[in-house]
Amino acid sequence: MASCNEDLFTEDLDSQSKLNLLEKTSDPFLNGKAITRDLKINSSIGTTTMSQSEDCINSYLVTIEGTGQATFMGNYKLYMTMCVDAEGNAVSECLGTITAANGDKYYTRLIKTVHGENDYFEGTFLITGGTGKCTGASGEFITIGKFLVQYPTGYFDVVGEGWIKF
Repeated sequence: MASCNEDLFTEDLDSQSKLNLLEKTSDPFLNGKAITRDLKINSSIGTTTMSQSEDCINSYLVTIEGTGQATFMGNYKLYMTMCVDAEGNAVSECLGTITAANGDKYYTRLIKTVHGENDYFEGTFLITGGTGKCTGASGEFITIGKFLVQYPTGYFDVVGEGWIKF
């Protein structure tokens, strides 16, 4: 069994060595250093709802709600909204909030979509900030899978990957 021995910690380190050790061992949220990490979305499933709303004049409000699991987020909840015309074309930005297992929030914006046969969907999202340890976060991720927006309800089932910078 190992024990702490005061003699193990008496080595005098110069200032640069202490800084290097701090950068390698400290929580990145505490020392002010930005780090970039791979982001993997292992699952994201849920429903879409299309309805009339005062928020979407001459168009329909699409609400996207679901759950998933991803690195750095754990089991999360997803909420996004956008306005679409009668043909389903976006007439506003698609903005969302991902609430991580610990309650921190990531803010997202859909910037590109590709639609194909059989409800195929590919979406590129930006991470534009957040709350808690995610304050100031940025990043980008792509999701691939099934996504159907129709009146009154649809669904999505996607996976994805990208990067996040804290």
